[in-house]
Amino acid sequence: MQRYHHLVEGVLQPDEIANLQKIFNAVIAEPWFDLTDVNREAFAAELIRLYRRGVTDVDKLHHLASLTANAHFSRSQPHEKRLSIRQLHDAQKYHGGGDTRQAPRIPPDGARKQ
Repeated sequence: MQRYHHLVEGVLQPDEIANLQKIFNAVIAEPWFDLTDVNREAFAAELIRLYRRGVTDVDKLHHLASLTANAHFSRSQPHEKRLSIRQLHDAQKYHGGGDTRQAPRIPPDGARKQ
């Protein structure tokens, strides 16, 4: 995330940046994260967006950031990805996160309605 300081410099306090850095490092270290430059930069922007929208509790932010990353920046994991998108949608709705990126409502068993 240090490469992406242009997204936060002058806007966030050093302790806030440190917390975002810890979450960023933990999430991109997950084996399912598709570790490309584009994905890292997009995830950094999403993490900052969540924080700026009011998700400032570190545990909640880490949880939502993980769901976001798994939904949008994971390697090919169709079932897990669908589940993450649903959980992200539900969590953002519950926490008032607003933009759910039009995540589809998928039943828990993964079956789609015809």
